[in-house]
Amino acid sequence: MWEWKSRKQINTVEWNEVLQESFESKIEWYSEYLDISCDHWGAFFNKQNNQRIPVAYNRKYFGLAKVYRQDFCQQLNIIGRNIPSESDWMSWKSALEKRFYFGAVQTPFFFEGAKERTNLILDLDSYTQNGINGFSSHHKRSIEKTTSSYFYFDYSVSVDELKSWLDVHAKEFSYLKKFNLIRFKRLLNWLISNGSGWLLGVRSADHELLCIGVFTDDGSRISYLISFNSEAGKKQKAMYALFDQLIKKYSATHKILDFEGSDIPGVRRFFEGFGPARIPYYEHSWSLFS
Repeated sequence: MWEWKSRKQINTVEWNEVLQESFESKIEWYSEYLDISCDHWGAFFNKQNNQRIPVAYNRKYFGLAKVYRQDFCQQLNIIGRNIPSESDWMSWKSALEKRFYFGAVQTPFFFEGAKERTNLILDLDSYTQNGINGFSSHHKRSIEKTTSSYFYFDYSVSVDELKSWLDVHAKEFSYLKKFNLIRFKRLLNWLISNGSGWLLGVRSADHELLCIGVFTDDGSRISYLISFNSEAGKKQKAMYALFDQLIKKYSATHKILDFEGSDIPGVRRFFEGFGPARIPYYEHSWSLFS
């Protein structure tokens, strides 16, 4: 039922056209995004139902291909006009594990033994109705404190300025040591040139850049990609101001804000303070060697 195709065998024009007509269409699944964010990728195709699903993999284990979560993408879904059935998912799982000896995928479908994770989604229309009343008491206080600060919200921060800013503040972000900045910069340039993403910065009264958030927009969903907060930004609660500004700006657009959750407790609590709904998804891992 499911046929594997390598990247070279995939017609990217047709791929993107089908994705645009899919019941769920995310920027992360466009061919250009996949080309930048994956070491290697291909896809399984179900010709009977005109479905497909991309899979990222690398060859770091004795030359064997291992499936992994592509950079800057939370989860996968089967692409097609109709919502996939349980049999679609189970037959795909069988094909996946026959093709690859080991790996891990994150999907909205639960496979036996999978680890549950949590995504956080905020309906921006709810802010139009309730304002910050839907926020936690801690977030309300923090945002009220930022109203006395003279912040400037900059939607035109360039990729080069972000790179220079990160060079200066690198010691404050220990995880940058494992960060593929070249890939990240390519992805940002593609998102901005394609009109599918932007950088939002918070500046102090003297125009010092305090923090930066990166977001994508597919027309109905604004997704949080990543953010960076300097020590000065933390002291001034600039990140609270950034998200409050973003939510206000898009509150009447009938869009949703996808925080994409986090496994880091402090980051997760920060997102939860804005009152989002909790949506489960699942991490399935396997190895034919164990």
